Amino acid sequence: MEETDTRGFEEEGLAQLLVKARSGEDKAILKILEIYHPEMEKLSKTIRMPKEDAMQSLRLELIEFIKNYNNK
Repeated sequence: MEETDTRGFEEEGLAQLLVKARSGEDKAILKILEIYHPEMEKLSKTIRMPKEDAMQSLRLELIEFIKNYNNK
């Protein structure tokens, strides 16, 4: 995964990142994706599709979850 400029987010808690991500801050979303990247790597091995497609699906689902969590 490409390294992102997430300076300033290193010491913030996940809850704070989620609030910022839900408000549309791209850097917060990228940081959350970075945090969960290792887990998504593991999960992508269990999905029956090419790895990059599986990773993209997992990223998209995580972003949709973050953005829509309070809308349910």
